[in-house]
Amino acid sequence: MQKRILILGTNRQSLTVMRSMGRAGLRVITGKVHGKASVQYSRYSTEVWEHPSVKTSEEEFVAALVRYLSERKDIVYVFPVGEAFLECLARHFEEIPSSVTLVMPPADTVLTCLDKSSFCRIASELEIPTSDTRLAHNLAELGVVSKDIGFPCIIKPNNSQTHFFNKKAIIAKTAEELQKHLTVWPEGNDYLIVQNYFEGDRHNCHFASLNGKLVGYFEHVTLRTTRIDMTGLTVVGITVRPNPRIRKYCEDLVERLNYSGVGCAQFLENPKNGQLCFLELNPRLAASCAFGYRWGLDFPKMALQCANHNGSTAVLSGQVADSYPLGKRMHWFFGDIEGLTEAIKAREIGFKESVSWFYRMVISFLCAHSHATWSWKDPVPTLFIHERLLVGVVWNRLKRLVPNFQGNAHFYRSDPADRSKPLNVTLAPKRPSSPDEIGV
Repeated sequence: MQKRILILGTNRQSLTVMRSMGRAGLRVITGKVHGKASVQYSRYSTEVWEHPSVKTSEEEFVAALVRYLSERKDIVYVFPVGEAFLECLARHFEEIPSSVTLVMPPADTVLTCLDKSSFCRIASELEIPTSDTRLAHNLAELGVVSKDIGFPCIIKPNNSQTHFFNKKAIIAKTAEELQKHLTVWPEGNDYLIVQNYFEGDRHNCHFASLNGKLVGYFEHVTLRTTRIDMTGLTVVGITVRPNPRIRKYCEDLVERLNYSGVGCAQFLENPKNGQLCFLELNPRLAASCAFGYRWGLDFPKMALQCANHNGSTAVLSGQVADSYPLGKRMHWFFGDIEGLTEAIKAREIGFKESVSWFYRMVISFLCAHSHATWSWKDPVPTLFIHERLLVGVVWNRLKRLVPNFQGNAHFYRSDPADRSKPLNVTLAPKRPSSPDEIGV
């Protein structure tokens, strides 16, 4: 019987995981909530498992997962991709059947890394440069703490899964700007992290580690993000030679945690004086893992090897520091479009800035050596993403032209098994969608 692996999460890096696992000889099962997700159309996805939303009810999701794994003895691995699944499985680690291997770092490691304020203290203990960090538990305390820290400062949640106005962080240059950005306390946050603002280039350090020793390393710098203030998700990156100090800090961190698995550490580097500042360590595949995969650093496969090492201290067949080409660019076209759209909606940019953004987006697309989701050998998921984008633009236009129109477009094939047939369009009553339905 051929071994099967269940991929949890419809993030864009899920595509890279599917392609890696499929080429490794595993049969891939796509886990998703109801609705369509682009990753399910990958040529490497052999079947789909619909499950309850982990964000709506963690207990319901875990119960459904345990029941499904108990019935499917052919599923040998479960690969959680997004942080919501990682955090959930880390808390419910002991409930998963022992016959299944979770492709993720140890549960205690995951929970330690996801607690950003605590992890900053660990980095400081290792003498890794970090920003001055304070905690604020309400708006009044936030105002006091930010003044103590000094402006400009940056405010962010302790856990990226909690609500924070659809942003990763907020930069406040003055007290007035802080009050403008944070008029109400973001729900679900017991406290917020306040730090000195450190300006610099963001280095994304993808790594694989076994028993606290680096066995794979890949570094790239973010050139543009989904947000104009550079606090968003990477849309353009470029490969760089590993910074020796940053790599040494990564080695210190994984050794302290006795880390086994893949992850991504982020640092800022001031290009003027070379000063560094630690940002965070994500205990998962980075969203831009397709970048390293394009140049031969198969981090999903390394994650599987780390999960399968069975206590062996043998070094994996990873990559040395300089084993990838330098100066290569990656572009996430869909994220670039979304970032531009959101910036226009929020009136963060004017007409000239919009034209400039669009121009840079086109140039980035044409000059990219690799793309976040596109593959000539597996094109359908990316085509599905942009098909939905194009139809969505047309549909929004129709709704503006016809004020009483409240329908949504739903797409189906007359024969679901035949993916070569074009999609048909029907109208259905409008209903709210959850982030789990959006997919990549």
